[in-house]
Amino acid sequence: MSKKKSQGCLPIFIVAALLFSMLAGAVWYSKKQYKAKQELIKLELAALSEFDEVVTGKEIAKEIGSKYPVPEPMMTIEAIAEQAKNETEILTNKKFSIKVFTQKQAAILKKYSVAKNGDTVSFIINTTGNTITGPLIGVFNDHKGRFVMVGIHEYRFPDIMDEFLYLFNPALATKRRGEVLKEFRKKFKDGKSESQLKTQAKIIKQLYKNSGYIRDSRSWVANSEFFKNELSKREQEYKNNHVNEKKKIHDKNKLFGLINVQVVANKNKKED
Repeated sequence: MSKKKSQGCLPIFIVAALLFSMLAGAVWYSKKQYKAKQELIKLELAALSEFDEVVTGKEIAKEIGSKYPVPEPMMTIEAIAEQAKNETEILTNKKFSIKVFTQKQAAILKKYSVAKNGDTVSFIINTTGNTITGPLIGVFNDHKGRFVMVGIHEYRFPDIMDEFLYLFNPALATKRRGEVLKEFRKKFKDGKSESQLKTQAKIIKQLYKNSGYIRDSRSWVANSEFFKNELSKREQEYKNNHVNEKKKIHDKNKLFGLINVQVVANKNKKED
């Protein structure tokens, strides 16, 4: 009976041995695959390029038209504003000087004055639209009313366009001269203000560019400041992308598609 009992235990022992062998084989295979995945992950992580501050910095410098390394601005914003103001005043005062104002005003006074006998006058006839030009002989009255004689011809006041009657009427000349002077002074003042704004904007733009600034959506910023901000921004974008790429590598190299594989970092390299 003892012999039969020992014979019954033998198959159980064999089955247990086979199971243990299979388990050991599975563990060995899993370890082998795990190590293979680790090596593969290390290779793929090593293939990822690191952020190159110099290369990126040179790209940014080129984009903003600056040399590398990007220097600090040559002038402060306050200094630029002061210089632009001074240069604007010089140019504006030259273009809209008192001399220019006086000359133009004198020309108006001369043009819109009563014509004297012997002066060459020019006016337009109402009915025909013809322009009459010639020496003024004088202003006369007869039973038909007032008329002017230019050369050897007579021209009745009603036939002359109203805008030219000031030539022969002191009161109209004074009124017309006052109207034109008022309009001229306003245009001169407005023109000076407009020219000043345009000139100053042009000068400021050139000074900023020459001094090492760049225009963003709101204001002028020093090239050096813009460079630092842009470099930091691109480095952060790179790091974010780098994290995503690392995650993809780990995800696609899971053991049996399920188990995360931990990679031990090199001593000189941070852990991934």
